[in-house]
Order: sequence, then C-alpha cells, then structure tokens
Amino acid sequence: MGRGVHVDKASVKPGMIGRQFRQMQVLLRAHAGYLKGTMLYTGRAVDCAGSRALAHRWRIVRPDGTVLLDWGVARPSVSRVQWGGR
Repeated sequence: MGRGVHVDKASVKPGMIGRQFRQMQVLLRAHAGYLKGTMLYTGRAVDCAGSRALAHRWRIVRPDGTVLLDWGVARPSVSRVQWGGR
C-alpha cells in the first residue's frame, strides 16, 4: 500500500494486554482519497507471547497538519496476530 511504519519508543510501556505504544504510519503515495504524506496515528497494545493485539485510538492528519479524524474505542476488541518475523 506504500506505507512507512514507525513506533514511538518513548511511548512503549506496560498496559492493556501487554505492551502499549503509539504507532505512526506515513502514506508514501496517495491512497483511498488521502494525500501522499498523510499520517495515521494508532494507539496499540500487543501481547507477543499470546499473539494478540488491539488498537484503541486513531488519528488521521493531513500533510499540512489538519486533523481529519480523531477517535478512540472505549472497549477495543482483541484480535489474533500471526507474526511474520521478530
């Protein structure tokens, strides 16, 4: 899809189902009506040993800094994850 994914190391801490952190994805090309350079911020939690993950917060920001969407989930659902590497 043309994304660069980054994890904010300073935000990694215990919480929810394991480790909780902020993730940022940058669109490297236009996609689904979003401009190249649009940033998608996600609050995530993962349990690597149990292969589980959940997302509890999202924010979509245009390249000029305009916030398009900002929402959170009070009761996020846990999904199974199959890890492809470390």
